[in-house]
Amino acid sequence: MPAQNFGKHLVCWKKGDSKACKDDPLFQRMEADMRNIVPAIGEINGDRSNFRYMESPRGLQYSQYGNCKVYTDFNNKRFCPANYSKGWIARVYLYMSKTYNIKLSDQERKLMEAWDKAYPMSEYEKEVIDSIGDI
Repeated sequence: MPAQNFGKHLVCWKKGDSKACKDDPLFQRMEADMRNIVPAIGEINGDRSNFRYMESPRGLQYSQYGNCKVYTDFNNKRFCPANYSKGWIARVYLYMSKTYNIKLSDQERKLMEAWDKAYPMSEYEKEVIDSIGDI
């Protein structure tokens, strides 16, 4: 979950952005939460920015990032992740929402709940979560 998504709920964010929140203990805890830190390809992560997620339109030609099956819709500020990432993304968003009382829009929550059900946790994801332990 991008810092903007959880920071915008904090008083410090209204004074600027993540720089204004650097000394806020709650922001620090959310920003450092290992369940929200996932490796990503820099160019794709930068392009994704804080765009909301969406399902890929039918027949989408994935050509922006070579063989990586993701799509950034810059005009509508939306991002279509690869199918293998959707469940993990959903569980991170639902975890962050529950743990830190971050409000998700109804549409966003429904999408995350659908992806959570449709894309079960992989063995790799389970290993990562187990290695993090209770936070």
